[in-house]
Amino acid sequence: MLEMAKSLVERKDLRGALEQMNVATLPDSLKDRFHSWLSGYFGYSSEVQGMRRFDTLRFPLTQTLQSLDPATINFTAEAHLVHQLFDPLVRYNRLKQTVEPHLAHAWETGPSRTEWIFHLRKGVLFHHGRELTAEDVRYTFERLKRYSAGALYSWVHRQVEAVEAVDPITVRVRLTEPNELFLQYAGTNRASIVPADVCEELQEAFAQKPVGTGPFKLTVNDRSMCVLDAFPAYFQGRAHLDRVELWHIADVQEQDRYRTMESFQIIHNYRPPDEAADTWRQVQQQGTTCRFLTFNLLKQGPCSTPRSAGPSMPRWTGGSSWNGSKAMRFMKRTAS
Repeated sequence: MLEMAKSLVERKDLRGALEQMNVATLPDSLKDRFHSWLSGYFGYSSEVQGMRRFDTLRFPLTQTLQSLDPATINFTAEAHLVHQLFDPLVRYNRLKQTVEPHLAHAWETGPSRTEWIFHLRKGVLFHHGRELTAEDVRYTFERLKRYSAGALYSWVHRQVEAVEAVDPITVRVRLTEPNELFLQYAGTNRASIVPADVCEELQEAFAQKPVGTGPFKLTVNDRSMCVLDAFPAYFQGRAHLDRVELWHIADVQEQDRYRTMESFQIIHNYRPPDEAADTWRQVQQQGTTCRFLTFNLLKQGPCSTPRSAGPSMPRWTGGSSWNGSKAMRFMKRTAS
């Protein structure tokens, strides 16, 4: 039974292997041996295939991936995957606190800060082989405006008055009012550039079959696993890893000793400093977290109207209302 379960795992049939070991008559000691072996199966592995080495990063994920569309992602794991599948116009370097070129090699803006012009790199390819153009950027921002109701950064989307593809590699964005944070917003996962042709063809199915320009492309996405393979034509150089496998294991979430990573991030092609070339180093990357509190103002109680808040009630500042409802979303920013 144990060898059969291991064989199913090797054939990528994790669900079948778990069903094999969940037979009530099996002793707990045998189930423990299987889960111990399964824990060792995950992680980094390398094997030689012919004249090349194939490197794989494999790990379990307990939460279900609802969407891999940059416009509709809500969870941390989804955001990290979008980071590998897509690219925004620019990247914000949190360590240096500067905006750096990415899909756009340069940009410019006027004194009014209501017009931003981005100049795209030439030769950037989507995973399906077509070259990125200014029309894809225009389509992306127009699409984000359509999804803006109740979405993250909806206040920025509402400020976008018009997006114009000036020529195949130049995009002009006009805002209704000055926004010094627009450049930082253009470097978020939410503003990742999507291919206009594929989005129009797949519509809602794009969330499960995404196509981007990132260092990895999605090759498998089903109930059992999600597989990302290195994209050889990536404009910043091919990834060192050949494959990343995320195995959906909802069955082990109840067991603390087998609890899996709820969030992750692959640091693409990290190059250690020269002085650390001969030593092992742990690489850490800081991030920012936003916490959301949602109040149902349709219910009776102290939160039904701001006027009912007494001296003991907290005073909330900031936030944006959801269009079409009486619910209100407040945001508290925390940084690490």
